[in-house]
Amino acid sequence: MARQAQIQYVSFYSAGSEARQIDFQPIKKKTSLPKPRRAKRPVVYIDPVAITGSVVAVVMLVVMLVSLVHFGIVHNRQVELENYVSVLQEKNASLEEAYYAGFDPEEIRQIALAKGMIPAEQAQVLRVEMPVPEPEVKQSQTLWAFLVDLFA
Repeated sequence: MARQAQIQYVSFYSAGSEARQIDFQPIKKKTSLPKPRRAKRPVVYIDPVAITGSVVAVVMLVVMLVSLVHFGIVHNRQVELENYVSVLQEKNASLEEAYYAGFDPEEIRQIALAKGMIPAEQAQVLRVEMPVPEPEVKQSQTLWAFLVDLFA
């Protein structure tokens, strides 16, 4: 292994032409300030955020269970009403049959003709068309009404 030269840099610089005098003063012990005491932090044994989150979760669970019970009640009521509607439709069909069986349409037509009534096809139809004039609205009134409605 090659030997490396030890290079030392010597500074021959002196600040000024006179030599410095060394002050021999006794070394004073540094005074130290008293260490500040740390303020005791309050110890929180229960995390408030965790408690709040748990309470919110429990409340949401209770609300969900109550809504499921309510949904079950509403679903049962819907099934009852659907059954009731089907019963009413059957009853309506039977009552409609009884209604139409209770009279004879030919007999009613004969009675109407005897009283002087005529069929609707033979009746004279008169149409009277009346043009309805549209009210004139002034532009200034429309603009004023628009501005009043805008800032009302």
